[in-house]
Amino acid sequence: MNLIQKIGAFGLIAATALSVSAFSPAIGAQADEEKTVEMYLIGGQSNAAGMSKHLYAVNEKFENIGYMGEVESNSLDQKPVRPEQVRFSDVIERGLGHSKESIGPEYGMGKALNGYYDGENRAFIFKYAVGGSPVFGTNRSDWRPKSLWESGHEPDLTREPTGTNGVGWLYQMFLYNFEYCYESLKADGYTPVVKGMAWMQGESDLGRHDQYGPALEALIGDFRSDLSQITGDDLSGMPFVVGEIATTYQMYENPAVPPFIEAQRAVAAKMSGVETVSTNDLIIVNRYGGVSGSDNSHFNVNDEVTLGLRFGRKLAALNGKKTVEVEEKGGFVTYDFTDPESLVLTLTPSDNNSLTEFTVNGQDKLSEVQNGTYTVISPDKNTQVKAVFSAKTRYQVSYAKVENAEFISSPAFVYDGELLQVRLKAKAGYEVLSVRYGDREMSYNEADDCYETVANGANTVTVQMQKITADPPSQNGLAGWAIALIAVGCALVAGGIGIAVYFVCRNKKNQSA
Repeated sequence: MNLIQKIGAFGLIAATALSVSAFSPAIGAQADEEKTVEMYLIGGQSNAAGMSKHLYAVNEKFENIGYMGEVESNSLDQKPVRPEQVRFSDVIERGLGHSKESIGPEYGMGKALNGYYDGENRAFIFKYAVGGSPVFGTNRSDWRPKSLWESGHEPDLTREPTGTNGVGWLYQMFLYNFEYCYESLKADGYTPVVKGMAWMQGESDLGRHDQYGPALEALIGDFRSDLSQITGDDLSGMPFVVGEIATTYQMYENPAVPPFIEAQRAVAAKMSGVETVSTNDLIIVNRYGGVSGSDNSHFNVNDEVTLGLRFGRKLAALNGKKTVEVEEKGGFVTYDFTDPESLVLTLTPSDNNSLTEFTVNGQDKLSEVQNGTYTVISPDKNTQVKAVFSAKTRYQVSYAKVENAEFISSPAFVYDGELLQVRLKAKAGYEVLSVRYGDREMSYNEADDCYETVANGANTVTVQMQKITADPPSQNGLAGWAIALIAVGCALVAGGIGIAVYFVCRNKKNQSA
């Protein structure tokens, strides 16, 4: 009997559990054809749940990776916690952390892993994390692995995790939620394959590093064993990446952290397929006692992204994938690694920025970028990319004295390389003769009814008008000499007629006499 069958009456999950396809149409739409979806798992406490806010700093979406997560932070009065929500998302984006105003490592993992997948070959991140949660709890829920439970013990997930019921409660809840997600994917026609797990936990166990090392080793072994049982796959060597505790957690150079990190690294050195990622450069409390993190316990949003990137790259490498390490400033670098022999980099500047520095493995490739992309043929096992996008030069739009214009309008400023458009209307009786930007003629765009050119320097707009003549000559009419000749002819004819009339009248008069 699986966990879902054993606790099917669990009201909280049952009330929120819905089919994956109800939340993610791109996944559910492919139910008719069985396809493999690779899964990456996240577990731990609050820096895994994601407490990093100020989301204006992150706005990318990673559309090749879906998400399921259930997270909660401890309440301030330290009451026992229960998971609050199960959320599905068709993409990895901001707002999948502890709240819709925060992110966790799933964002950076999505950024690191998205390029290995496409619309026909997707991945999925599962996360279960609870703030303030230890491996060894006292009268509360904890992550104690199954092999360390007392004989006959099994936490009851339908009851509050207090007293002995809290022992291993979070570990068991992780497996329950994972199984639910896994079965949901299968029901939607997928064959899920677990590719690894990221673990960010230990702050609540600081000071017990002697106990934590053996417990972490047992935890990894138990996860591998229990996930193998749920999936039916051999996950005894499942890649497992441990996030080291930040040395600036709650204080600068926290003395309890270095021996704890040593315990984490010792486990990684002992176990196959287990590695750690460093966080010592992700500053939470700085040397002056100021808070650089979201608060004194949690990474700021940029450092949370970095943590996720490190998890994602390490998991990719442990799965034998070629990896990309990106340093970016003032814009974004995304990559397509669906073909391991061809790495396609897409370089996207932030607003009003342009690419000014671009290197691949230390070599300048700026001149080789075409339409914002660059392709690395037969990339190395690890490709290092640096892209710097700098602010474009901004020019103020100025005008020479413009006469006989009813109106003239344009932006007050224009950025280098952008299209400058000038709209104007001549006064009655006048027409536009020319519009120039510096010494360059601006072309007329009939569709937009404006004059335009690409700005490439600080120049002045000069407008020339000309007066419209009252009766402009028709270019298709007769020449002046022809008109004059006709007039003379008409005069001669008229004169001839007059003379004839005179003689006729005279003859009639003579005859009468």
